[in-house]
Amino acid sequence: MADRTWWKYVCETAGTDNQSTIAARIGRHPSSLNKWPQGATPRVESVRAFAEAYDRPILEAFVAAGLLTEEEARQGP
Repeated sequence: MADRTWWKYVCETAGTDNQSTIAARIGRHPSSLNKWPQGATPRVESVRAFAEAYDRPILEAFVAAGLLTEEEARQGP
């Protein structure tokens, strides 16, 4: 997943959902997603909400967002 961008991950995960639908599902205003397609790093809370809304592992989403490396995500407690 290292070559993926956050927005590509969002689009692949959300399927046919548009930006407004994604925002509604994660409980955010659509304008809070406006910079994601340009490569902006999302807020931690938005990444967590996205993962939960689309039933994806939180660590997977954090890696896709660039908030964790794959190595960090694999580390145990």
